[in-house]
Amino acid sequence: MNGAEQAKAYLKRDPLRMMDMLDPLERGIMEVVSCRKDGVLLYSPTAELYLLAADDLEAGRALCAGVTAMDLAATHDWETAQFLCEKYGIRKCERCTQAVYLRREPLPVPEEIEIRQLGEEAFQVISQNYQTVSDPKYIHERLDAGVMHGAFEKGKIMGFIGMHDEGSVGLLKVLPEYRRRGVGSALMAYMTNWCLERGWVPFSQIFEGNVASTELHKQMGWTLCSQDMFWVMDE
Repeated sequence: MNGAEQAKAYLKRDPLRMMDMLDPLERGIMEVVSCRKDGVLLYSPTAELYLLAADDLEAGRALCAGVTAMDLAATHDWETAQFLCEKYGIRKCERCTQAVYLRREPLPVPEEIEIRQLGEEAFQVISQNYQTVSDPKYIHERLDAGVMHGAFEKGKIMGFIGMHDEGSVGLLKVLPEYRRRGVGSALMAYMTNWCLERGWVPFSQIFEGNVASTELHKQMGWTLCSQDMFWVMDE
């Protein structure tokens, strides 16, 4: 069994909790840095991101032994999150909930809402309305990757959604004047189906305190993991 297959075998022990690692590894987005019977460390050269899953802190330390620098990572328990912060001098740690669409049936998308792929013409509206991402280069990259989609009414954009560079569904925003009209759920349904059409498992992370996003995922039939995961980032 090679490293990738060994890593997949480990991650498949708990697919809901580990889907942020398992599906990107299946897609070829992530590569295996180190793998043991008690954990896996993955890396994305494109996103410059590490993903860590370990049975305990000792395993987490061993998996990261050969990594000299790290600025951005996600892990699946508090102890290893704090270890990464201390070892690599990372300043920020955010708790979140993993959500996964485990069904294979597509979701209904309202016919009255037009949804289509976005290009560079949408850069301004995304950068002005999506405050979670402050790096213009990242928005350009997501548009260039062809993963951003917008909901329209009479040619006017009502909201947008996309996929982050590590494979998670996100970047969802409904413009204020179009809220409470089902635009967010239409975009979520569309993006869920878009992933399913490509043979991918749709997954996302909901940061702590985002009640609206939590309720939307539940409404759309996504499954929320009961165990928290953590993003650590040096920004």
